[in-house]
Amino acid sequence: MVDLVLKMYNALCRCSFFHDHPEARALFARVHGEDTFSPEFEAHAQRIFGGIDNCISMLDDRATLAAELAHLKGQHDERGIKPEMYDVSNTSQSIVVNVNCRC
Repeated sequence: MVDLVLKMYNALCRCSFFHDHPEARALFARVHGEDTFSPEFEAHAQRIFGGIDNCISMLDDRATLAAELAHLKGQHDERGIKPEMYDVSNTSQSIVVNVNCRC
């Protein structure tokens, strides 16, 4: 499962997100966004999917979920992530999931 997750995340970043928005690589400099196969970037991918898993597990506890989402928002605010990048990321994720899962 981990290999599939990393494959999909790398496809997302290389083939869609970074391809369509090369300027976004600068947002991932801390995790070596220039090399999506680097251990730092793969660890980042694991943290993202871990965060998604955490949020899913908190769906039945609104207060805890709200606290977690506020924490994640704060991390992204500190890094200067602009709101429009979330739309770009969501579009890329939808493309990659549809191609890989045939859902």
